[in-house]
Amino acid sequence: MAHTDDEIDKPPQLVAPRLLRDAEDYVESARQLAAQRTGGIILKWPSPTYQLLCHAIELTLKAYLAASGEPITTLANHIRHDLELALRRAQKHGFTCDARFREVVQSLAPYHLDHSFRYGKPHGYVTHPEPSEVADIIASTITGVVEPYVRRQHDEINQRR
Repeated sequence: MAHTDDEIDKPPQLVAPRLLRDAEDYVESARQLAAQRTGGIILKWPSPTYQLLCHAIELTLKAYLAASGEPITTLANHIRHDLELALRRAQKHGFTCDARFREVVQSLAPYHLDHSFRYGKPHGYVTHPEPSEVADIIASTITGVVEPYVRRQHDEINQRR
């Protein structure tokens, strides 16, 4: 997770909105890329599309964790790209999601953790959920769960300052 030097010194609740905006950008970028098909059927650039989606999941969960007070250095140095760890930590802070989000995380997490999508590591024949469905699941988790929580935590910390 990239962060600026000044973000390390800020309360993580104040960094969470930026992480969430970045997650939304990654979802939209993945939607745009997934719309490009070869022959109308085959996904033209599968690895970059799934890399964008996985990074969107990572940023979504890290936004929730930052809003919960997890230090930015913990997110960057301990959780790193481990989607399943991020999900477990978020759930300990009260994060709730539907089964579809959990299934997407479980399905894609190993490939994000070992950078398969980033570097095109071969894994034989593997199927992944349809990118447009994954994008919809992430977007609904952002708007239905994470965004309201991030906003509340951000406002609360700002009122105390």
